[in-house]
Amino acid sequence: FIEKGILVHASLIPKPLSYGDQQTCVAGIPWPNERFFYALMAFDESGNPSSVSNLASIYVYEAPTTISNSESDLLEGATIEGNLPYKESTQSNSDWSTTARTYVIAGTVSGLILIILLLILFAVIRSKGSKYGGEDKDNETYHTFEP
Repeated sequence: FIEKGILVHASLIPKPLSYGDQQTCVAGIPWPNERFFYALMAFDESGNPSSVSNLASIYVYEAPTTISNSESDLLEGATIEGNLPYKESTQSNSDWSTTARTYVIAGTVSGLILIILLLILFAVIRSKGSKYGGEDKDNETYHTFEP
C-alpha cells in the first residue's frame, strides 16, 4: 500500500460549521480508470490533526475509444433533446468556401505577378551587362601589373 496524496484546492474545501451540522464538498478526479480514495482530516487552532475519517473510494470507468472506418458505423444525423446547449454557426459553409476561394485566387495571382516581375528584373540586369560588352578583361582596375 503506497501513501500518496493529491491535494484538493483550498477553494473547494468548505468552511467548517459547528459540530453535528451536515456539509458537502465537491472534488474532481484527476483521471479516469484508476481508484482514488478521499478522506477528511481536521486541524484545530493549534494545528493538531485529527484522525482520518469519512473515507470514500471512487472509481470512474472510461471506455477506450475506438476508430472505425466502416461505412455502417457512420451516423446520418443527430438530434438534440432536453436542455443541451446548442449554438448554430453564424457563417454558412457556402460563405466559407467562397471566402476561401477568393483568398486562393488572390494568392495565386499575386504569386504569378511576383514571378513575372522577377523574370523582367533578371532580363533587364542581364541585358545591361551585355550592352556594355560584358566583362572587360583589360580593365585596369582589376589588372595586375608586374614589374
